[in-house]
Amino acid sequence: MIKHIKIRDFKSIRELDLELGPLTVLIGRSGTGKSNVVQAIRFLRNLLIDSNAAPNYEGGWPRIVPVGEKQPKISIEVTFSLPGEEADYTYTVEHAAPPHQAFPGPIVLSGERLSRGADVLFSRIREPNRWRWDHPPAVVTPPDPADGLVIGMLPSLQKVVFAHAALSSGIGFYHFPSSTLNPAAPSAAGNDLLSRVPGLRDDAVNFRTVMQGIAQNFHQPNLRKSLLATLQAVNASIASVELDSISEPQRARAVVGHTANGRVFDLLLEQESDGLRRFYAHLLALYQTPSKLTMVFEEPENAIFPGALSVLADEFKAAPGEHRGQIILTTHSPTLLDAFDVDCVRAVEMREGRTVVGPVAEDQRASVKDHILTTGELLTADQPRAQTQ
Repeated sequence: MIKHIKIRDFKSIRELDLELGPLTVLIGRSGTGKSNVVQAIRFLRNLLIDSNAAPNYEGGWPRIVPVGEKQPKISIEVTFSLPGEEADYTYTVEHAAPPHQAFPGPIVLSGERLSRGADVLFSRIREPNRWRWDHPPAVVTPPDPADGLVIGMLPSLQKVVFAHAALSSGIGFYHFPSSTLNPAAPSAAGNDLLSRVPGLRDDAVNFRTVMQGIAQNFHQPNLRKSLLATLQAVNASIASVELDSISEPQRARAVVGHTANGRVFDLLLEQESDGLRRFYAHLLALYQTPSKLTMVFEEPENAIFPGALSVLADEFKAAPGEHRGQIILTTHSPTLLDAFDVDCVRAVEMREGRTVVGPVAEDQRASVKDHILTTGELLTADQPRAQTQ
């Protein structure tokens, strides 16, 4: 679980220091930078999967560096916990323009550090003509990866391997379009970076494989039952959602069984409504096996029937306690927001061209706790304000 994140010079974020919980909900007006906060987490994950492709996935360095910044120092630092580990890890990665150069120009990796509690596992910084180890890793021959990341090049150091896995395969990022889970719809299937994201991909084009994994998880049969029960809470006629072929999941068709007049008839998943498919995509993310450590959802309310949002909110709230992962989400929906405690909410504002994030302002939080406002009315009656130090 990511407990703390510090971000500098990433899109509209000049400097951000944010505490995260098992469930964190980001709210604010359009254009304040909610997406930029969660996209920084995606950027970090993508860096660890492919450090060369990650900037291009965000539109290139010109789209990452804040507008007008001539000497950027893009840095992301996360403090996170791992199951079975007593001490927290902290990983920092930095990029900057080379000395004596201004942006626009090349941006290069300029620093990297990993620690566990008080123990530094490795730390290095770029000097004008070479890398220098502040704290070399405890191996006989430290790697010399030029501009690559060290964190993925130390297979003999178990703690480093665990940290790398947590920040790459352990993070899922989901912003499903209304066309999701429809094999006939255009997708980013050819994106090489996405193809290397383990588990349910960001674009969900591998949903059949995820369905197969859930169906064959015989040691956790309740996952399958719970997923179906949640679907039935939205549509009581649904009797099953299965693949018509287990041996070739990527060629299989997803079939939804519906009960009518005591008999079951089949519909292909792509024949279902956009809203049901998108709702089911969120459930696949939440119930995928193995589960993620952290899942980020952008605007999960889009195209989903408002009456189903409380059901989806219950799934988000249950996931951390059921060891299915930390939840971070953005929303514009008062209906969805009403389902969450105000203490889980972080307000995002744009102040003087910079994104500011913090707990909801004390007076607004008190109004919610005193039932003068509902949490959802922070998006309608009283626009959210961030409590800052």
